[in-house]
Amino acid sequence: MPQAFALIREDIKVAERIINQRILLPLYQYEYDSLVDFVYNVRGHTKESLLKLVNTGHYDRVPAKLLEYTSASGARPGGLLKRRHAEAKMFRDGIYDASH
Repeated sequence: MPQAFALIREDIKVAERIINQRILLPLYQYEYDSLVDFVYNVRGHTKESLLKLVNTGHYDRVPAKLLEYTSASGARPGGLLKRRHAEAKMFRDGIYDASH
């Protein structure tokens, strides 16, 4: 189990590094956390259009943009849709929803 936690921490560091390097405008902690969560879950594949919205100050459009990334291999799994809604809610409202 300790090895699994170490691997997760390393993956999160990658996501944090991407956000720290690519986002040029200030973020509230909950906005930052939402973006790190998103980047972590897309395995570090940055979505340029999402980052551009943040960097041009269009914070209000970010939640809807997050919801565009709800398909995997052509399917729309319920868990993925729920995750994107949670990330959007966190970014918009600062609500951390850990329900399962």
